[in-house]
Amino acid sequence: MRRKIRGKELISSTAGELSSEGFVSILEEREGYYSFLSQSYLHEPSRIFLDEVKEQLHFFKEKAVFQTGVELLDGYFEDWKTESAAGQTDLAKEFAYLFLAPGEHRVHPYESVHRGRNRLLKGLPHDEVVQKFRELELGVKKECRELEDHIALEMEFMEVLCRGTIDACGDNDWKKIASLLEEQQVFLKKHLLRWVPRFCRRVFAEARSPFYKGVALLTEAYVLMEKGEIRALRNYCESLFGHRRCTM
Repeated sequence: MRRKIRGKELISSTAGELSSEGFVSILEEREGYYSFLSQSYLHEPSRIFLDEVKEQLHFFKEKAVFQTGVELLDGYFEDWKTESAAGQTDLAKEFAYLFLAPGEHRVHPYESVHRGRNRLLKGLPHDEVVQKFRELELGVKKECRELEDHIALEMEFMEVLCRGTIDACGDNDWKKIASLLEEQQVFLKKHLLRWVPRFCRRVFAEARSPFYKGVALLTEAYVLMEKGEIRALRNYCESLFGHRRCTM
């Protein structure tokens, strides 16, 4: 994973109880979660990625909301053939079966397919994501062949916003921090929450391996949890300036 998930406690109390150090720690942890989710869906998992997931899985165990997903991943790694490439090969086949191969079983990883009227690629949701990327002067790397509303790229977008917020903390730029947190909240509400839970339920139903079933459960649980996390972060930030508290 590009950034390791840290064993810090996410916000679960009032904004007033959060310190500036804890604020940054939560942002770093969120960046790690989004990095993990992005890489889980962008391509078949590499051996390095699987080793890192196995090593860091205990961080997910600290949150009760992740329990079922963690149990599935635990079960997968207990049976994983660490001395051969068999387990990795099986997952590569599973990735292709779920997200690439044609058929009724395929789970399209694009927002437009799940939200568009005709369930086609490059619908209105895709155009909205492209516009948002342009507004923030972000773009998809040339080597990436996926459309902007692919779940991996939407997760990476949130990861990038988290990193920008962390950098703004280093500059003590609270105006930029507030702006980036608002961007995250709006993107979560207008995009992720409107299709990712449904996508995850399809992945869980179609997946054959406990690995992708577990990842699907972790993804859904985390996206749903983010609504409260971002709201609390914004309230903490805005309380420093006496602004109206966020109630989304």
